[in-house]
Amino acid sequence: MGPRLHSICDSFQRPSPLVIICCISRGMLPRTKPELQRVLESKNREQLKKTELSLQPRSDLEVKLRRRQQRIQHSELEEKKWREGLKNVPEFVRVRQSLKHVPHSS
Repeated sequence: MGPRLHSICDSFQRPSPLVIICCISRGMLPRTKPELQRVLESKNREQLKKTELSLQPRSDLEVKLRRRQQRIQHSELEEKKWREGLKNVPEFVRVRQSLKHVPHSS
């Protein structure tokens, strides 16, 4: 037999676990962390970013946007309460409130 020709399938074969362990121990491949450890580290990084951002003074724009957002949330909450209050009112009262008032001519 002559030299072996590499097929496409040969290039996609995975290395054996022993080869991977040897490469990792020699520092040739990066070590992968367990999923739980990666998730915990990412949460810690996010928490650290949040604490750093909270320590910085807020700009005028951020203050205005926060106030606007609070006003919008407050008005949405008031509207939700009003709509829920209408659900408890009998139908004849709701119809009466929606009728137009016609001035009496005397």
